[in-house]
Amino acid sequence: MDALTRLVERIADVDQEAAEALRALEDLDSAWSGVSGVDECLRTVAALVGSEVELHAPARGLWLRASARRVDVIPVGAGRHTPGPEHPLAPLARGAGFLLRRGEHDDLLASVVMARAARILGPLLEQRRSEVAPADTVHAALAVAVDADAGPEDRRDALLRLRLRPETPVVLYAVPGPRPSLVEPPAWSQGGVSRVRPASELPSAWNEARMALRLTATGEADDPGERWVRAEEVGSGLLALAAGFVAGAMRSRDVVALDAVGAPDSPAGRALTAISETTTIRSAAERIPVHHSTLQRQVKGLERELGWSVTEPAGRLRLDLAFALRRLERNYGRPGLY
Repeated sequence: MDALTRLVERIADVDQEAAEALRALEDLDSAWSGVSGVDECLRTVAALVGSEVELHAPARGLWLRASARRVDVIPVGAGRHTPGPEHPLAPLARGAGFLLRRGEHDDLLASVVMARAARILGPLLEQRRSEVAPADTVHAALAVAVDADAGPEDRRDALLRLRLRPETPVVLYAVPGPRPSLVEPPAWSQGGVSRVRPASELPSAWNEARMALRLTATGEADDPGERWVRAEEVGSGLLALAAGFVAGAMRSRDVVALDAVGAPDSPAGRALTAISETTTIRSAAERIPVHHSTLQRQVKGLERELGWSVTEPAGRLRLDLAFALRRLERNYGRPGLY
């Protein structure tokens, strides 16, 4: 019989509840061995005390409710308990948060479990804070939220700091550079725009926005095209093309033919750009502008040089793809787009 067992037996003669709490100490050590995350720690506490628990760490944007099986975010405006006789407080390290036990009674075992949990949760929260530092900036939180390799706990923390629920619909913007944005950038910049997605899908939204950015143009005479490209408008096919494009891997013969016809700011280049961006020869002629019969004659010569029709549906699609591939080729070496 070891010392702890003898102590428990002696205490049981005086206080059975205290004896049960002491017996649980050995179980506590084994239950917490290997616990490496906040969620796992909270589920362990809930399982040991047989009740739901809450973790409140406002400085970190954490408001969590845990049972033995799951951990959920307590939404802004939802019922949040405050310390009191029914919800005893267990302060965390540096006063950054606290753990609450939800229930109609308190007992010694629950107090022991909460005290042990507070010692474990403090370092876990500090570790998470250091991994995401600086934790209190929007850019840092958004960087974690869009990171496909971030863990579920870190992503949830980031969304809370951004004041976003997982189901909140968001649009993500990408401009030249490494940072995503939830705020629409200036109209004069190049920008890729994701589809509307729930905040829980921000990694996918960030990928969409970046691929759309690769399909943008400066809008200048030597680089005609849209400065803003929306993922929902170009479709998943062009986004997939942007994702897999590698300059020099295999240059499209259609792009070679397009370059041979003329530079983007040449008369031939302006004519083909107008045809690609409009629906009829007449509307293309108005954009250049030239008389539509003049453009019709020019188109016949351009089709001979290209080797395909640019007025039939299949030929228009081929022209559009050639323009997209040439834009990806030009953007491939531009800083901030890859």
